[in-house]
Amino acid sequence: MRLPSVRTIREILRVDVGTAARVRTALEVGRDSCVAFDVAVEFALKKCDAILGGHGVGRMRSRQDTMREFLGVGYVNVGDPYIATVYFDHATGQFHCGAWGDLVAAHDHRFGESS
Repeated sequence: MRLPSVRTIREILRVDVGTAARVRTALEVGRDSCVAFDVAVEFALKKCDAILGGHGVGRMRSRQDTMREFLGVGYVNVGDPYIATVYFDHATGQFHCGAWGDLVAAHDHRFGESS
């Protein structure tokens, strides 16, 4: 799994290099953990939440979710879906830095209301 670099984290989240390095380390721990993958992702997001001073960890369900598989987005809640944060896209299996609301808006086929 590819992770955002310290530089990317610093620039997108507008944090100092020390904070960016701690976020990157939290993501690495989540990626390299020996526990179940979903548990590791949740753990990494919670660590990032503590580092960034967020408001907990949230989830946005996908229309493609099944009873056994979550394909939505897990994210650090910073109070507004259009403010940059750390999120994990379960459909692609990647951590990202950015506004998870932009992802949802750009992928109506995954997150939009059913007709």
